[in-house]
Amino acid sequence: MFVELFQLLVTLSNECEVGGEWVIGAPLVELPLSEQIVVLHRMDHSVHTARLWAIQETKIIAHTWDLDVLFLLVKGDVVNCLEELSYLELADHTTALSMNIISVQVYMCTKMRAKIVSEVKANIELLQICPAKCIDTLAKICRVISLANLHMCFPQSNYWRKNNSTSPVAASLYVETYFEKVLLPVLEVIEDHETSNMILRIMCEAWLDYIYLHRIKFSEYGAQQLLTDFAYVSTWVTECSIISQNVRNHLLKNEVLRRCEGVGRLLLRHPGEAIAMRKRLGKLNVEFTCTS
Repeated sequence: MFVELFQLLVTLSNECEVGGEWVIGAPLVELPLSEQIVVLHRMDHSVHTARLWAIQETKIIAHTWDLDVLFLLVKGDVVNCLEELSYLELADHTTALSMNIISVQVYMCTKMRAKIVSEVKANIELLQICPAKCIDTLAKICRVISLANLHMCFPQSNYWRKNNSTSPVAASLYVETYFEKVLLPVLEVIEDHETSNMILRIMCEAWLDYIYLHRIKFSEYGAQQLLTDFAYVSTWVTECSIISQNVRNHLLKNEVLRRCEGVGRLLLRHPGEAIAMRKRLGKLNVEFTCTS
């Protein structure tokens, strides 16, 4: 809808950049300035409306986690609108205005056109950063979606207090459910390691926050189980058939996986015992309790 509108408005505006037999550099008096002002005014409001529409629709769609539609909007509709607007030709008449003797009407129209042109350009610049704003909105909603899914599938507190003489060998069932509900829909619709990495980071941070906010206590076996669950993330990413090798490599290098491993090892730590880590842990924002 907006693409066709911008295509029409750009065509009409560009036609107003020439006058009579002039292809370029036509005198101001021969340019249809008043007609172009109407077109540019409509374009200004349309670009502004398109940006607000994209931002609002992103919020609505992201809450449903229907990411196919969301990325079609962000990576498709907005990008196509910007492409049409890139063909807009707007000459600067400042020099001609100061050098030529013109009527008051032409002078006022030229000044008004210049003002609207600046507003159009400002709104186009805002539309250019709109995709990034939409992704920021997606990130905020991703945390809500992640916590909601964890609330539905995360085991009860007594699950983590169990004791067993043998170490766990398999990840808990909730881990695969969690990733299939949150990360898999992203991987199915977009080949973008930056966005996928962002979602993975938010998911894992929400995972840690959920444990902290619910003040879950762990037995030694429970801590081993959590560490096994964290380790399964890399396995899930490696075995997921729809992930390209490029995206997979970036996901496996995500620093949040090291942080999760660090939390698991902290829960198993005894006084005076060093934590075996492949990389030095940064400052952790969470604190857990391990019961003996």
